[in-house]
Amino acid sequence: MAYNIKQTNDSQKIAEQEYAHDDTIKFTKFTSCIGIIVRTSWTLTAVHLVIVGHEDSPFDKQAVDTVKGILGDYDEALMIGHIDIWDDNLKETMKYLRDQIKKLKEVQLEDGNYGAKVNDGGNIEWYSY
Repeated sequence: MAYNIKQTNDSQKIAEQEYAHDDTIKFTKFTSCIGIIVRTSWTLTAVHLVIVGHEDSPFDKQAVDTVKGILGDYDEALMIGHIDIWDDNLKETMKYLRDQIKKLKEVQLEDGNYGAKVNDGGNIEWYSY
């Protein structure tokens, strides 16, 4: 099965394998997850990713291509979450992700609830809640 990512209408509760667009976003709790957030002008697009998705579908290069398509053109990109776990378990896929998602800054985080907003300076600012 393919690793499916669907759009949600609730940008304040982006669950695993979902994405949303808004000026402020919140993910559901991260346990082994990462989030990719990009900013286009004053709008964020955020994707909540898990290593193994629904129906045991792994996050792979095809999933990276899907994420890249969702993100479109952007001014700034940020990856937050359990990056270390992903690097340990998906070495080649993470290398491919970094090659595909340009301007990518990374913030290693532990289990928790995270969100992001466009700050007064017009940049992505992540926060815990």
